[in-house]
Amino acid sequence: MHLASAQKNLSFLVRINDSARHGVGNIPILLIKGSQVHYRLTDSSGKANFTQLDSGTYRLLVQTIGYQKVDSVFPIRENGSMVISLVPVSHILEAVEIQAFKAGIEARNGIFTVSIDSTALPGKNVYDLLSQIPMIQEENQVFTVLNKPIIVFMNGKRLFIDGAELMQFLKGIPAQKIQKIEMIPFPGVKYNVPENTAVVNIQTVKKQFPYTSLDASLSDEKGMGNTLDGAMLMAHQGNHLSYAVNLQGYFTRVVDLYESDLTIPGKMVSHNQYKTITYNDPVTNFYITLEDKINRKNSLSFSTFGFQNNGNPGFKNNCTYAKSSSIVYAGSGELISSDSAFTNFYYRNRRITNVLSYIYRIDSLHDDRIQVDLSYIYDADHVSNHYAFYHASSASGNDYTDFLYNDYPKQDHSIYGSLLLSKTMANAIQLSAALNFTDNQLSGHKTSLGGNNMIDSSQTYDFRQHQRIYAAKLGLNNENDDQNHRLNYDVGVRLYFTKENSYQNNLPFYSRKYVNLIPSIHLSYNTDKINVDYNLQSGNVYPNFWNVNPDVEYYNQKLITENNVYVKPFAYYQNFLTITYHQKHIISFYDNYMPHAFTGDEGFIYIDSLGNIYFTQKNIAFNHLFSIYYQTSFHLYQNHVQVNPLILFRYQSVKAPDSLGGWLNQGPSVQIGCQAHLILSSRKGIYADFNGNFVTGRIDDFYRIKKPYTSVSIDLIKKFRQFDVRLYVNDLTRYRFHQKREYISAYPYDYQEIQYHDSRVFGISMNWHIGNQHIQVEPSKPEEVNDVENRL
Repeated sequence: MHLASAQKNLSFLVRINDSARHGVGNIPILLIKGSQVHYRLTDSSGKANFTQLDSGTYRLLVQTIGYQKVDSVFPIRENGSMVISLVPVSHILEAVEIQAFKAGIEARNGIFTVSIDSTALPGKNVYDLLSQIPMIQEENQVFTVLNKPIIVFMNGKRLFIDGAELMQFLKGIPAQKIQKIEMIPFPGVKYNVPENTAVVNIQTVKKQFPYTSLDASLSDEKGMGNTLDGAMLMAHQGNHLSYAVNLQGYFTRVVDLYESDLTIPGKMVSHNQYKTITYNDPVTNFYITLEDKINRKNSLSFSTFGFQNNGNPGFKNNCTYAKSSSIVYAGSGELISSDSAFTNFYYRNRRITNVLSYIYRIDSLHDDRIQVDLSYIYDADHVSNHYAFYHASSASGNDYTDFLYNDYPKQDHSIYGSLLLSKTMANAIQLSAALNFTDNQLSGHKTSLGGNNMIDSSQTYDFRQHQRIYAAKLGLNNENDDQNHRLNYDVGVRLYFTKENSYQNNLPFYSRKYVNLIPSIHLSYNTDKINVDYNLQSGNVYPNFWNVNPDVEYYNQKLITENNVYVKPFAYYQNFLTITYHQKHIISFYDNYMPHAFTGDEGFIYIDSLGNIYFTQKNIAFNHLFSIYYQTSFHLYQNHVQVNPLILFRYQSVKAPDSLGGWLNQGPSVQIGCQAHLILSSRKGIYADFNGNFVTGRIDDFYRIKKPYTSVSIDLIKKFRQFDVRLYVNDLTRYRFHQKREYISAYPYDYQEIQYHDSRVFGISMNWHIGNQHIQVEPSKPEEVNDVENRL
């Protein structure tokens, strides 16, 4: 406490600060002398001024939720002031005994909230949690919600990492650090994310530092592969500094096997075998955020995200090795065989992203708010790799080897500005603008050795792309978590103007401009028993060819999108209706129509007179998906068992262009699943998790999986004072090892494919805790204030 003298006539100023020395508003203060009681509430800066006081000894009393009580006696002889720093109340985790669990998923205002209390906290990481949430799917290192890629936020701040980098980062964050996970399938314009994406916001538990975890697992299924992982995480979240440094050392040997049979009546029968083995090296990633509230109006934050993988080229070092063999029986009885081997070494893969944000905010006496947000984002990504391809054919008797070196640096600069006008923290108008500069470059050198004469041929190429995107967004919303607030809405529109220029070997390659207008609507009606949410989004889209793999020899896969300049945009729409009853029963309806890239085989890719690859309308397929999803939650055996059953019905239709025969692949699919969380012994800290699904089959573009399959995973967790042990069995029924796919085609041939995929089966995970394991209870703020503070 600090006393400052002033002239006599008895006025006294009290300032209340938090642990970061910021003023705390709306704190009640009592100043008592005998029968006289003086009462004040602190203002937004934490100050309360007492006047017309008599000289004497006073008792000062401050008591509010989340902080320790302040009770002090001191004399007041003259004017003065006092500064009081409140001490948060803390609870020790080991002293808390869990008696019951919340529902697995709660839905309100278009946000699905997953309470981490409803699953076993010890031993799991964020990746495990997301993988077990029914609405989130993971395939090829990408998480999706309703078939939309997700953008991950951490405590309201966007993480500018994705793909394998994001998966590795999430695997290093223990579930104990997470308070809740929010899924937003249709984010409004207030989120600075692209359209056709979903948002997952991970809220961490405050005031925990540090943490060290060891995740060790070993699997060997039919000799196909094994995995050994280890991770160390140091994390801290405070008022000014938040960081997570994740060091991962892991060795994986993942094997994928494919077999396919092609039959063309009267002409040929072929059998192909394809095997890939992937080895990974250790990686390092980090996340650091610095925040400072300069004063009541100004605040500044800086975030940096990093990822680095420096693998040394060589066998069993950060590479993928593939080998294929083919046997063809021609109609004349002739036998033709060929063998190929392919090796891809990633010898440099780095990425770093910096985000600098400034916020200027004005609050009025009526809780109106004007907020200006300015951000600058710099994203640098650098990938280098080395390809080696060997091919031998019995038909020609020749063999050859290709060596291809690729270097792919990328730089992305973004400037984002937003103006938020909020009326009484409920009705808000937001206007934002963004400017994005992207520079891509692909340079490579190819050397070929082949033929009986071993002819040497070399080729060097260079490709550059400059993209400018100008975006404007306008949104109006009155979202409010108040239970008495019935109707919420969030309507907005996004306007994009894109300009692209590309160069090949320093010569103009193509140039294009286009405009895209995307409206979106979100309506929510809440009562004491029922919550109803509706989302609609529509607009134009350019089909994305990044995810297809045509047999193109001289170009990197990432160039395919740059060549769809010849493709016109197509309209799409998405409807999503969710009804929640008593936060226990959730039913949703989803309807989506969208075009997507389709190549079929290399014969459908066109080459112009200059040798440039491009796509036309013939390469566009149309995908229509309709689904109904239902989930509920209930408890058994005196709340020791929580069960979350679900059922998902899907009907999907994929149609190719009429110019390619109008292939049509359609059919229903039903998924029945159940998640169960068991408290075997709360006193001994023993828990168990069960996750099972039964699927009748599914459609994947023009492939159809007819055979039903099941998936079962079981976790057993033992919690000790300083560490946790988890034994788990993933994919117990091993359905992933045996997926038979049939190709739907209008042409008179039959194509079938069998895929064997290695996944982690038996594992053991150990987490060791170091440091402070206290949770600091923060004072509760009105939800309206929290919502506005975390809008961007």
